[in-house]
Amino acid sequence: MKKEQFIREFLPTDITLKLYRDIPVSDFQVKIDLIKSSAETVRKTFDPRVYEVRLHNEIGHCYFMADKYPLAIMHFQKALEILEPQHNPFIYFNIVGLLIRSNRVIADFPESCRWIEVAFKNIHFADSSFHKLNILKDYVDVLKDRNQPFNNDYCKVIEEIIDDLGFPNGLYDPIDKVNSMKQTNHIWNRKLMEISLMDRTNVNSLIKAHEDYLQNCPIGWYKNYLKEEIVGIKNNIE
Repeated sequence: MKKEQFIREFLPTDITLKLYRDIPVSDFQVKIDLIKSSAETVRKTFDPRVYEVRLHNEIGHCYFMADKYPLAIMHFQKALEILEPQHNPFIYFNIVGLLIRSNRVIADFPESCRWIEVAFKNIHFADSSFHKLNILKDYVDVLKDRNQPFNNDYCKVIEEIIDDLGFPNGLYDPIDKVNSMKQTNHIWNRKLMEISLMDRTNVNSLIKAHEDYLQNCPIGWYKNYLKEEIVGIKNNIE
């Protein structure tokens, strides 16, 4: 399998924009027809197995966004019949998370739990602690729906995330920890996106926004990222 093709463009930018900006979510069949026709033009340039994974992933997302969960599950599972976590951890754990969520929404908790076990079995392949946090969030949502306790075997994953991403560690209960990390990450990720959309020519305002973020953000990973950004901005004006 040509793993490098998992990070290659699959759909042209204009097609992607049309899919997610111009075509309503409810017109999922229109989206899927567009995906299939566009993908067909590059089929011969892709490893056949990579092509199938990426096609089923795109179609699965369309069904998922349209709340057609059984159809989304079918396509996501087809993708994972081919894709292994070591092939591309980002796509793999994203699909597994969507399978956990989809089965949870339709109240197929045995299937949700099966995919949770698959995720934690392969969690060592995750190349980002944000992937691990996403899986933990999905796991905790299932626990809430089923009124079940946290499996202490997974506490080590929480600690790995805290150590790697620099989250504050002031809570004892693992579910409270995960929910706190989820909320905190959502807030500061959104604020980071707002900074990234600022006018890059207004350097003083840009630097002040970065410095305010650094002063208040409790997550080490984001702070380190912003520190490098500030250095780059200041170097460009010297």
